[in-house]
Amino acid sequence: IAAVPGKKDKEALVKKHLDFTPDFERVIVLMLDPFKRFYIKNYEPTLKRETKTDADAYRVFDELAARTLSGIEARMECGQLVESGFPADLMIRILNKDPKAGFGESTVNKAKKGLIPDFPYMRCALPKDANFRTWNWQKGVISQEKADGMYCTLNKSKSDISLMSRSGKPFDTDAFVKIVAAAKRMLKDNTQTQGELLVVNENGDIQPREIGNGILNKIAQGGEWPAGMSPIYHAWDQIPLSEVKTKVKYNVGYLSRLMDLSGQLSEHDQVISVIDTRIVHSLDDAKSHYRKMLEAGKEGTILSEPNAPWVGSTSKFKIKFKLTATCELVITGWRPGKNKNKDLFGSLICESSDGMLEVAVSGFKDDHRKEIFESIDSYIGTIMSVDSNMIMSPSREGKKWSLFLPRFAEFRKDKAEADTLEKIKEQFEAAIELA
Repeated sequence: IAAVPGKKDKEALVKKHLDFTPDFERVIVLMLDPFKRFYIKNYEPTLKRETKTDADAYRVFDELAARTLSGIEARMECGQLVESGFPADLMIRILNKDPKAGFGESTVNKAKKGLIPDFPYMRCALPKDANFRTWNWQKGVISQEKADGMYCTLNKSKSDISLMSRSGKPFDTDAFVKIVAAAKRMLKDNTQTQGELLVVNENGDIQPREIGNGILNKIAQGGEWPAGMSPIYHAWDQIPLSEVKTKVKYNVGYLSRLMDLSGQLSEHDQVISVIDTRIVHSLDDAKSHYRKMLEAGKEGTILSEPNAPWVGSTSKFKIKFKLTATCELVITGWRPGKNKNKDLFGSLICESSDGMLEVAVSGFKDDHRKEIFESIDSYIGTIMSVDSNMIMSPSREGKKWSLFLPRFAEFRKDKAEADTLEKIKEQFEAAIELA
């Protein structure tokens, strides 16, 4: 499957083997089920020769998941399986929970619905989806900084701490030893704490999203921390591990959950802390906090109703306030597409009129993308409106300014000149003032 380049061809092979190869299904569940973890990343080479069967292999993985087999003994058992003929590369893919074949949970569930369980996550709704008149403003609504890092859950049982991504893939805890130690010391057993990983330098300064998340992505792939950089964790919610289920409703109100979480954390601990939070008693106060966050260069705020339950879906009682501004840029080129867009373009390269800002813009529907590609040369030099959520300064000397989450708004055939960098900055400032 890894050797096949096309997405549709991969999907066809996945479906074929799920239908006709029972061991393929068992192995895929081991790799992709977010609730199965093995707590080791590699095996221990061994010269000890013992005859092992497929049944022995599945027994070992079950024991790893149950933690009845762990540490050096676990790595040696896996090494004996490899010595007995279990493919070494397959062992690594299973232990690291990554098929490394260009497909994941969505492809598998498309072929066999519900085979891989969803990893529960409470999503925020938009202001248009909220009925603010029914909110308990008198009790106090929670307004929090919208974190600018990488979502992560801290899962603590009586014997283990794990860090999981939004999709349910585990982070290597060896790369987050201070966070793990703080979680063991402060957090309640049998809980899932939800929050965001951020990166700080030696002075404790939080790094911009594009730098911090770039470092965290490299760490997730086995890289090393750059000199002076380290992770911290900003938490905002906590529920019992027993409630971590898709579409479940945990009926303890958010304000109670937040106060319980705050009581577990030390005010002086810089490694794990509650995200910047304030209580507001009117929508005007909430908008004022949102405006202050934007003026401080933050992404926005999250507004939560105090009695809101935790749900493993989108909550209309947890609302995202996020800045969006539009600017006009000139199209200067395009980048080739990948996967389903490999025969089309992936994004359009756009610049400000003075060339000081450059960004790759996507967000096109499939039929529109095809229509554009058929006459793509005619679009070069024309003006396009681009929506984005933040203007980003150059990451280092010689680089250009950029935009955060740029996406296509419309083509402006009526305009002949793009905005300058200065005008784009002014548009973001104006959007903040109007917030």
